[in-house]
Amino acid sequence: MRTGPYFEAAIFRECSSPVRLTLEAERLKRVHAHDADAIPVDLRKSGQDRMHDAIAEIGARLDRLHERYADA
Repeated sequence: MRTGPYFEAAIFRECSSPVRLTLEAERLKRVHAHDADAIPVDLRKSGQDRMHDAIAEIGARLDRLHERYADA
């Protein structure tokens, strides 16, 4: 497996991307709102599904990045 400063920087950018951090913060905010009975279950679920899909796509990009550098 290949490592190095360029690989590490690429991984760091993906893991700490503003989109991912925003989605994680929004997810947590919805959980707290639901726990406080501020939002109904169906609204929480639809938001969670959307955020889960977006976070999964970021994970898939990270996997592709790992594969690309492992093959290099």
